Amino acid sequence: MKVVSGSLKGKSLKTLKGLDIRPTPNKVKEALFNILGDKIIDARFLDLFAGTGNVGIEAMSHGAGEVLFVDNDKRAVQLIRENLERCGIKEQCEIVSQDGIDFLKAMKKNPQKFDLIFLDPPYHTSSGESAMEEIGKADILEKDGLVILEHFHKMEIKETYGILRRYRERRFGDTCLSFFDKEQEEQ
Repeated sequence: MKVVSGSLKGKSLKTLKGLDIRPTPNKVKEALFNILGDKIIDARFLDLFAGTGNVGIEAMSHGAGEVLFVDNDKRAVQLIRENLERCGIKEQCEIVSQDGIDFLKAMKKNPQKFDLIFLDPPYHTSSGESAMEEIGKADILEKDGLVILEHFHKMEIKETYGILRRYRERRFGDTCLSFFDKEQEEQ
């Protein structure tokens, strides 16, 4: 696995055999960052259910100001640390070893704001739905921020989650990216 483009292009990232992690494919990462364009520059990026950390690292490669990685698997957290070290970007990044849903629930009490939230929960579980519900209730997304949910193409995704509304979806084989922004209040 490698960083696809940006300032860290070509850097090798470690993954673990047997670890129940499904890294985001390169073609999906490339399309994601092409869609995001300049929105990534200096962004505060949350990589939820981070796994190997490859999407958050790609965000740093494209100019994100800071990345917060959240994963509850201790082996994944160690892997993220090693990948950040390999890329020389650990100073701009923070890792939280916690379940993604528990992290979001805790954010309601002490919210931080993010410009971009990317979540890649385990396929064939309800974690994606639960996380989207929590993000839709929490005040953690900046006004012009975006939430990107990576999911299995057959998973039913709602059009809205609290204050979030889906405005775009892209499919890549079995993988889909659903893009959400905040519903704009009527003036």
